[in-house]
Amino acid sequence: MAWEQRRQEILEILGESLTAEKKAVKIYELMAERAGAIDDKEDILAIRTGEQKHYLILTQLYREQCGDNFHYDPSSLALPQRFGDMLQLAVYEKLAAVRRYQRLQNLYSCNRSKAQVAAIASEEKEHARILGGIHMAYRR
Repeated sequence: MAWEQRRQEILEILGESLTAEKKAVKIYELMAERAGAIDDKEDILAIRTGEQKHYLILTQLYREQCGDNFHYDPSSLALPQRFGDMLQLAVYEKLAAVRRYQRLQNLYSCNRSKAQVAAIASEEKEHARILGGIHMAYRR
């Protein structure tokens, strides 16, 4: 794959990922407000903090690729209103994020960027595990 084609794919995936991370921060803030158990609220807020960190790292990677800041469309941040629906969406989004980050990792030739993306993917897997546990408890 030619460098310019690979660079375009990297920018596309980074754009999707930045929008998803921004949406995740919003959904976790809403979920924390609606969580019944204190432990769940703490876990959800910890995940939100991780998403904020991911957003900063991805913003840096985006700037390195195109020299500009990412601009997202706030209208793409429509969220469900019920806690159970939010939780289900969050688990789905985590799994989609892992797949996206694995694709992104394979596109990078820079070891530092690969390592950053791999670390984010690993954290997303852990977030999915935690959210899955909350989802199982919620369904009971």
